[in-house]
Amino acid sequence: MEKELVLSIDCGTQSTRAMLFNKNGDLLSKVKNSFEKPYFSEKPGYAEQNADFYWRELCNCTQQLKVKSPELWEQIAAVTVTTIRDSYVCVDKDYAPLRPMILWLDQRKAPIDPHKDLSLMQRTLFKMVGMFDAVVKQMQRGSCNWIMKNEPDIWEKTYKYLSYSSYMNYMLCASTKDAVASQIGHVPLNYKKQSWYGPKELNRSMFNIPIDKLSELVPSGTI
Repeated sequence: MEKELVLSIDCGTQSTRAMLFNKNGDLLSKVKNSFEKPYFSEKPGYAEQNADFYWRELCNCTQQLKVKSPELWEQIAAVTVTTIRDSYVCVDKDYAPLRPMILWLDQRKAPIDPHKDLSLMQRTLFKMVGMFDAVVKQMQRGSCNWIMKNEPDIWEKTYKYLSYSSYMNYMLCASTKDAVASQIGHVPLNYKKQSWYGPKELNRSMFNIPIDKLSELVPSGTI
């Protein structure tokens, strides 16, 4: 039997979908599971969810699709995963999550002090181009900065700071490689060069995550 179908997994904020497409892009089978409780809030404005919750939902959804369409399941040639953006997982050296994920809709702000968190040169350059206030606001929105400031012990233990999609790639393939197109959020990504900002580049100061804590980036569409 020729294998020519693609299993597409869509991990959203409120549901997970597993779908089978043929090479013409026709949807042949689909399972959608909505979450009874998409996230939890320990404080007003907080929105968090455990990474293993999403993994269990992915497994449940794909298993249901396999039961629903067993003959089509045997024709799967490739798997693709898409997820919500700007939601990250802190993992240790065993890739075990260290804390719940701070989701994209979370409203907390990192306690940024520009005079301590940016050098005089950085402050001057951002002010010269009229971006100082915007930069500070973006730094406040970065969940990485919030964790660094409020949970330094967690950040110290963090071996990798993975996007939701990077974490799912690891769970599926034991690799944290991820597409450049999936890195949308408060991270030090150079969109023009499609790579992480280097340690001496100005914009890196907004989200100063060590390169070795981040995913290895690959071009979109890479197998």
